[in-house]
Amino acid sequence: MTKKEKDARRFKRYIRRTWRNKMWAGIWLLTGILSVLPDGDATWLVFTLIISIGLFFTREDLFKEEP
Repeated sequence: MTKKEKDARRFKRYIRRTWRNKMWAGIWLLTGILSVLPDGDATWLVFTLIISIGLFFTREDLFKEEP
């Protein structure tokens, strides 16, 4: 197995493990963007941007259901 194949498998495992984080990061970011449209105040966008960047780049699944 080549290094490229190993990296591809590792990336697939990473995405499979953290897809919920990425989904919630997108939802937070979308709510921030949608809140700017009506009134033009970007305070909530900045807050949601901080949360969504942290969620997107974390390496563990924060929403994993523990038995």
